Amino acid sequence: MMTKRERLSAALAGEPIDRLPISAWLHFGSEHLSGDEAADRHIAFMKAYDWDYLKVMNDYRLPLPGTRALTDAADLLRFQPLAPDAPVLATQLACFRRLRMILGPDVPLIETLFNPLQTLVRAAGRGALGLALAHAAQARVALEAVTETHIGYIHALRDAGADGVFYSINGAVDPGHGGLTDEQYAEFVAPYDLRILEAAEGMIRIVHIHGVNLRFDRCASYPCEAF
Repeated sequence: MMTKRERLSAALAGEPIDRLPISAWLHFGSEHLSGDEAADRHIAFMKAYDWDYLKVMNDYRLPLPGTRALTDAADLLRFQPLAPDAPVLATQLACFRRLRMILGPDVPLIETLFNPLQTLVRAAGRGALGLALAHAAQARVALEAVTETHIGYIHALRDAGADGVFYSINGAVDPGHGGLTDEQYAEFVAPYDLRILEAAEGMIRIVHIHGVNLRFDRCASYPCEAF
């Protein structure tokens, strides 16, 4: 019988496995908890169902710099890269360290990471998308800052015991069904995704293409181990 790590590694490599590796995930409402408290909710979930790998939820939202909302283009210029010791990142890293300590070396731990445009929307609401699309130059400043934040965070994740990232993209919905145009995807999504996924090379990169009526051709060439 294979271990959890052996099973997942073999499946990702297309090698024989004793059975499919299985996991599931949900939001634990942990955005106001400490890293240790968030870890304990994951641990209870893992012990109840004995998943083959643990997708660690990350419900800590990016802080809005010096403002409560993104209301005009100038607000997008406020963003700067965050270091891994910023509270929103350090709390999740503490969660990972506790998970690794309690669950041991055999449980693969996969971090949830939202791509830069989705990170802005999660932090500031749906209006952030329209603001970014309408002010491309200012949006590039914000997206660059989030990208640099993600890249530095990925390096810290390795040290905290993470095996990979579950990278969520929310921009591949067909434009006829409310999604971005090809030009918008090429400008606001793909370049940043590629840099972040390349930074995670050597880890397990699971790309989650979120939504309905998806254009898989937009990200079929992304560097990853699984979709």
